[in-house]
Amino acid sequence: NEGGLVRIGADLRKTVFGVKDGLDVQIKSVLVDRRGRLWVLGNDRIFMRAGDRFEPVHAEVPGSRGYPGFRILYEASDGTIYAGTAVFGAIALEEGKNPKVFAAGAASANNVYSIYKTADSTLYIGAYDGLYRESKGVLERSAPPGPAIDRPVYFIIEDRKGRLWFGTDNGVYRWNGDDLLHFTVEDGLLGRETNRAACLVDSEGHVWIGTDRGVSVYREEYDIRRKVFPAVT
Repeated sequence: NEGGLVRIGADLRKTVFGVKDGLDVQIKSVLVDRRGRLWVLGNDRIFMRAGDRFEPVHAEVPGSRGYPGFRILYEASDGTIYAGTAVFGAIALEEGKNPKVFAAGAASANNVYSIYKTADSTLYIGAYDGLYRESKGVLERSAPPGPAIDRPVYFIIEDRKGRLWFGTDNGVYRWNGDDLLHFTVEDGLLGRETNRAACLVDSEGHVWIGTDRGVSVYREEYDIRRKVFPAVT
């Protein structure tokens, strides 16, 4: 945040990068892409490390002015870099191409918290007022037969079985392509509200979830859901 960008080396030595190195006053997100390039998200600009300096990346939103409110950086499996904003939706950065903007008609939909692109190239956007997906260059609310969520979506992640997890202000949702399951404190989740980007799939396939009251881990081996047939009289 306002403390700048901190690098901790293998010897635990800390190096702080800030305005003197070309960065913004505030740092919002950091990403090392598959090519080893270091991307840094400031309040209103995107930077890439170039030697000992950080150079701004051209990512202006066409037709817009003012503060974009950058929030998060995300790299899709195809190598496209996305930046989520609080005002203009999501921006796609592809090398050699002009920035592409994905936005909706409502301001609450362009207030982006999370981004995820699936193997079949479905681009999901978690926004202030729910889950959206890209369709023909614009954001549309995700609806059946896909997953439908009408509350803030703070993170999106895929587990090792190809299921999508969506963190919200009231627990997490899991989508397997057919069914959308909802897990809350009533199901053992430690807190009710999840945190931004606070989800991790570990080497054993367990899903770790950060909430406002601490961290929970989902262990499927203990999740027994039996189908109960109705009693016939």
